[in-house]
Amino acid sequence: MLGLGVRIGEALALRWRDVDLNEGLVHVRGTLVDQAAYKLEDGTPISSEFFRQDWRNSGKDKDELILEAPSFVLDVLTRRRLQSPLLNPIEAVFVTRTGTWQRPSNIRRQFRMAKEEAGLRVDPDWATPHKLRTTALTAVANAVDAQAAALLAGHSSPRTTELFYLDPGPVKPVRRAEGRERFAGAAGVSHRAVGVQGAEASFPLL
Repeated sequence: MLGLGVRIGEALALRWRDVDLNEGLVHVRGTLVDQAAYKLEDGTPISSEFFRQDWRNSGKDKDELILEAPSFVLDVLTRRRLQSPLLNPIEAVFVTRTGTWQRPSNIRRQFRMAKEEAGLRVDPDWATPHKLRTTALTAVANAVDAQAAALLAGHSSPRTTELFYLDPGPVKPVRRAEGRERFAGAAGVSHRAVGVQGAEASFPLL
């Protein structure tokens, strides 16, 4: 999430067929739906649901997102590939020991436990997996502009990205070429374009 700026469900829905380690590309093609059981206002119970859907949260009509992964993400993916368990019928990048998808709710719980074990004194509402995505989108907005961050986020309007995802503080737009150079230099990524299938993104991604 920090390296690519994707949602937690999109990250956990990655399959090895979506990852091209030779080209350094990640194809975001789906997400995990993890819906807890609940009741309607009239008391009707609704069962919990957990499954992988073959499109992103941005909707069925959205194309897959093709991202160039920075070097530290490729390092992690390469190690995971080498250590991938034999029991993995779904080809999940992040697979459980029993060969099933990792639930986003379990990852959030493990994240909280890791913070507690490390003794980190931080605002519990701030230090969440979602903040990894917020950090990545803010970095893209500062290196390029809010429109670039909105494209990565899958938002139809940069205003949504600015209101709910970018950290407070003025975003200083820069020329796209300059932004690519600055961001690539800071993050150690190359200058290749990254974006939505069928359209040039013209910005680098953390």
